[in-house]
Amino acid sequence: MVVSDPKWSMDADGVRISFKAPNIEAAKKLCLEMERGKGYDLTVKKQSGKRSLSANSLMWAVLGEMCQELRKTDPKVTPDDLYRGYIKDTGNYDVAEAWEDSLESIRKMWESNGLGWIAEVGEPIGEADGMVKYTVRLWHGSSQYDSREMKGLLDSILQDAAALGICSESTQALMEAYPDGQ
Repeated sequence: MVVSDPKWSMDADGVRISFKAPNIEAAKKLCLEMERGKGYDLTVKKQSGKRSLSANSLMWAVLGEMCQELRKTDPKVTPDDLYRGYIKDTGNYDVAEAWEDSLESIRKMWESNGLGWIAEVGEPIGEADGMVKYTVRLWHGSSQYDSREMKGLLDSILQDAAALGICSESTQALMEAYPDGQ
């Protein structure tokens, strides 16, 4: 949960810390999940900002250059293919369960969100009434990445580009303008 506006106070029971929650439902849900009188570890980290359009431009410029180099041995490779491969290699995914008769509609619905939104059917996990249930891995496209996630994606792409000896003047200029990949 993303919270803001921390405050502390002191009463007869001790010192308290409170935060502004995004909405009442999120606050209620969190409080209901916690048992009164139990201790909890709290981790607070600064929220990463959404990835920038400049980072996105750098990514696509480098993927385009990588594609030109890779087409020397594989004429069918596209920047889109490379992008989807990096999303699967570096991105996080959610896991869902679905019956076999709904797999195709789930895939179509998920992948209609954009190029990097990938649905991949995993192993069967159960069976009932002649139907098989599967796990489905669901990757989010980089449009949903925060700056930290985008930096990880870009680092992987730039490392592979360097291994291919790729670094045009235009890509170098983008990299110098946005050295942190964010």
